[in-house]
Amino acid sequence: MIIGFTRTAFAEFLVLSGLYAVMVLSEGIHCSAAVYWTNAVIVVYSLASLLRRSDRSYSARKFFFLFVLFFMGIAPLMQFKMGVEAVGGYTISEGTYVRVNAMIIGVMALFEAVYFYSYHHIGRPLMRPSESVVAVGESRRHRWRLVLLGVSVACVAATVIYFIDEPIRLLVRTLESDNHGYDGQLRTGGTYLKLLMEWIVRPLPAVCCLVYWIMGRSRGWKVVFLVLMLVTCFPTAIERLRTATYYIALLIVAFPGLRYGNRFVNVFLGGILVVFPWLNNFRRWGTEGAEWYHVDFSMLWDINFDSYQSLAFAVQNHFIDFAGQAQEFLLFWIPRFFWPEKPQMSGYRMAKEFDLSYDFIAMNFWGEGYIMAGYAGVALFTAGAAWILAKVDKTYWHFYDGMPRSLFAGLFLLLISLEFYCLRGDLVGGLITTLGLLALYYGVGRLTYGFLGSNRA
Repeated sequence: MIIGFTRTAFAEFLVLSGLYAVMVLSEGIHCSAAVYWTNAVIVVYSLASLLRRSDRSYSARKFFFLFVLFFMGIAPLMQFKMGVEAVGGYTISEGTYVRVNAMIIGVMALFEAVYFYSYHHIGRPLMRPSESVVAVGESRRHRWRLVLLGVSVACVAATVIYFIDEPIRLLVRTLESDNHGYDGQLRTGGTYLKLLMEWIVRPLPAVCCLVYWIMGRSRGWKVVFLVLMLVTCFPTAIERLRTATYYIALLIVAFPGLRYGNRFVNVFLGGILVVFPWLNNFRRWGTEGAEWYHVDFSMLWDINFDSYQSLAFAVQNHFIDFAGQAQEFLLFWIPRFFWPEKPQMSGYRMAKEFDLSYDFIAMNFWGEGYIMAGYAGVALFTAGAAWILAKVDKTYWHFYDGMPRSLFAGLFLLLISLEFYCLRGDLVGGLITTLGLLALYYGVGRLTYGFLGSNRA
C-alpha cells in the first residue's frame, strides 16, 4: 500500500499522469507555464482521488472528481493549447485561465474539507435501513411483474406512435432534437407533449427495468425489461448524459463486481474517452460527414466540453445577476405559460448580455454560484454540494454497506450518475432532471414494496 494506493492503482496513476504529461508537452498554439502548473494540480489531484480508496470503486465523491478531471482539467488544457473558443467568438485570456484554475483548486480544497467533516459527523441516513422484500408467493410476484410489464409496454407503444413518422429517431439523434428547454415549453417549435415524452414516458421503461433487475429473480424477465428499455432509450437515440445515467446504474446492478478495485473508474474513463466521442456521431446524424464508426476525440475541446469556458467567460466579464439568478432558481417550477417574463437560464442571459454568437450555453454548477453572488456564491454552492454528496455516500456505503440490492441502491446509483447533469448545467435543467427521474424511480419502487411487502429493520 503506497499512501492509500494499492500497487496496481499506483501504477495506473503513474501511467495516466505520464499520458497527461505528453498532452502538456505536445505542440499547440498557446503555451503558458502558469496555466500548465495550475491545471496540473487539478488533473493530478483528481486522478489521485479517483484511484485511491479502491474498496469504493464508485461513489458520489468519485463522480465529482470524474467531472472535475475532464471538464475542469483535460478539456480546458486542450482548449487553451489549441486556441479553441466555445462561448461565441470571445477570447478567454491567459490570466483568466490562471485565475479560474486557482478558483477550481480552491473549490477542490473546500469540497474535500466539507465532505470529510460531514461524512464523519452525519448520524442519520437519507432512508432508514433497511427495507427488505418479504418472501412472498409466486402469484404476488407474478402480479407485480405484470404491472411493471404493463407500464413498460404502454410507454413503448406511446414512444413508437410518437415517432411513427420518423422511426429513425428510435435509433439515432439529430441536432434538431436537442433544442428544448426545461421550463415547460420547448425553445423552438415544441409542445408540452414532447416534454411529457422525454421526461416521463421514455424514462419509465428504464426505471422499471432497473427496479426489476434489483428486485426480480428471473433472468428471462430481466432480458425482456432490458429490450423494452432499449426501444424507448436506445443509447444512440437519447442525450449522452441520459445514456450514462440509465446505463451506468444498470451496469453496476448487473455486474456488482464493479464495486471492487478501480474497475468502475476504469470503465468510466474508457467511456468518456471512447464511448462519448463515438456517441457524438449520432448527435450529428444526417449532417454531411457524419460517420457512425468514427471516434472524434476533438469533441474534448469543442462545444461539447464548453463548461470551463462558460465559467471563465462569466468570471472574466464579472457577470453577476443576483435577481435574475435567484428568480430562475427559486421559481423554476412556474411554467413560462403563466409567467412570460420569467428569466431565461443563466447561460442564455449571459449570451444576450454580451451579444455572443451562440446563446444555448449551459452554465456549469460553479458558474451558477458565481452569477448568484460572485466567489461567495461559488463557495456556498461547493459547500452545499459537498454536504449532500457526503450524506448520499455515507447512507449507501455505511448504513447500507454498499449493497446494490435495495430500494435505496437504485436511488443512489441514479443520483451519482446524475451528478454530471447538475455539475455541467444548467442548474435548473439538472435539478428538474434529477428530481423527475428520482421521483419516477421512487414511485415504481414503492409500488414494488406494495406488491411484495417489506420489513423495516
